[in-house]
Amino acid sequence: MTDDGHHGRHTLRAVAVIAVVAVVVILVVVVATSRRRPPHPLPSPRPPAPSASPIVRSTTDLGSSVRLTVRIVAEQGWIRLSSTVIAAQPGREYRIAVRTTGGTEVTAGAWIGSNTHTLEGVTVDGTAAVPAAEVASVAVTDAAGRRYATVSFT
Repeated sequence: MTDDGHHGRHTLRAVAVIAVVAVVVILVVVVATSRRRPPHPLPSPRPPAPSASPIVRSTTDLGSSVRLTVRIVAEQGWIRLSSTVIAAQPGREYRIAVRTTGGTEVTAGAWIGSNTHTLEGVTVDGTAAVPAAEVASVAVTDAAGRRYATVSFT
């Protein structure tokens, strides 16, 4: 009789486990199928607009021997620029200054010159909240406003 009682409890436990598993499966199916789905597929995100071709200008200033190469990429209402400067003297603070057609000057980047920069150059990346069509020039200036090299975009 002890075997039958033990066997009966074991069978009841197995049936209870199966019942719990069945209830969990039913709940998962009900929750998964009851989620609201849009009546049509969501639109795919638009691919990014192709970037405009960069505008590149270079100059070497005869007085200072500073060489400036500027690469501008137009964005929507602003510009990204990359400037390479060679022969700027060490120990001075320099700026990349964007001058607009309206005469406003915007600093797009700055650095302190070093011996390495004098010989090998330095690349300064920056941005300016100026539409590309309004960029008149980009210049290397120092903290006092002296211009070392200027490239024109007009």
